[in-house]
Amino acid sequence: MAQKLQALRAFFPSDWTDAKEQASVGNARALSAIFNGVDLNVFKLLNSCSSAKEAWKILEVAYESTTKVKISRLQLVTSKFEALKMSEDESVLDYKREF
Repeated sequence: MAQKLQALRAFFPSDWTDAKEQASVGNARALSAIFNGVDLNVFKLLNSCSSAKEAWKILEVAYESTTKVKISRLQLVTSKFEALKMSEDESVLDYKREF
């Protein structure tokens, strides 16, 4: 039991150095920004995270697609851009709608 109390003692803010306190404040701010920037379903994945880095890793896995999918999407956008041309009888508004 005494060993557990010693391990817990390190977490009290009165024992922190200035660097640890600044890191803790930065982590809390980053975690708050992440929590406020996601919808409820994603928040359910993140609510058990105690560090911003841990939450960020979960977000990377949730939102990052595979390399093949990224290349495919990029090729699709590139081909749409290359095919985009305004005809002489087309108004600027009509052209803008296509884009």
